[in-house]
Amino acid sequence: MISSSFKLHQFGKLVGQIWFYSLVMLGIAMGLGLDTVTTRNTILALLPIGSMSWFAQIFLVLYILTPVINRLLHWLQHRYYLILLAASTVIWFVIPTALNLWPNRPHTTFGFKHIFYFIVFYSMGAYIKLAGSSIKLCSSYITQKTGIILSTIGILGAFGGGISS
Repeated sequence: MISSSFKLHQFGKLVGQIWFYSLVMLGIAMGLGLDTVTTRNTILALLPIGSMSWFAQIFLVLYILTPVINRLLHWLQHRYYLILLAASTVIWFVIPTALNLWPNRPHTTFGFKHIFYFIVFYSMGAYIKLAGSSIKLCSSYITQKTGIILSTIGILGAFGGGISS
C-alpha cells in the first residue's frame, strides 16, 4: 500500500465485504439461536458499517489515511524514519509491556489506541518495502537480539504479571 493510492471503488468493495460477512454472521447466530441476536444487533447488522468489529473499523480508517501516511513516510529522511520507528516501538510497545510486570503500579499506555498500532505496523511494513533488499532483517544481529529481549519482556509480562515488591 505504500506505493499505491486511495481508490474509492476499493474502499466501497471493502465496506461491502464487511457488510456481507456481518450479515452472514447474523444469519449463523440466528440459525444457532444464540442469545446475542437482539433487535439492536439485527438492525446494526443490516447497516453497511453498523456492526463492524473494531478491527474492520480501524482498517477502514487506516485505508482512508494511507495517502497522508504514505506522503509523510516518503518525505521522511531515512534517519528520521528509523528514529520514528524506534521511538514508536519503545514508547508504545516496550514500555507498556515492561510496566505490565508490575500491574499494581500506576502506568500509562501513552494515550495509545488501536489506530496507532495499525499506523506503526503499517510504517514498519512500509519501511521494509521501501528499503527492499538493502536490509537483511532476518540475519541482522541487532534485530535478533532485540527480538529475544522484547520476547522475554513480553513473556515475563504475560506470565509474571503478578510481581510485587
